[in-house]
Amino acid sequence: MACIRFLFFLIVFTPMIVLAQTASVNEGCVPLNVNFIPPSGQPSFFWDFKDGATSNLSNPSHVFIKPGTYEVEFRLSSAGPVVGTVIIQVYRNRN
Repeated sequence: MACIRFLFFLIVFTPMIVLAQTASVNEGCVPLNVNFIPPSGQPSFFWDFKDGATSNLSNPSHVFIKPGTYEVEFRLSSAGPVVGTVIIQVYRNRN
């Protein structure tokens, strides 16, 4: 007598929450004015521009006045974990 075996697989799909903050421009010459947009649906805001300045506005504008690469961090609070980053490349002016 033959045995019949059944294998059952349970596949569970968990929706991923994708958070994306954006910047109006990602590169340019000094002085570079950048407008930042947070991930949608966030209850609070904390931006660290990595040049000594921060903001708790939802859509801050920031002017980078020194050349360099800035990895701007977005958090829900100043002490919270980093939710995401935006890389801003600032070049010196040729004048």
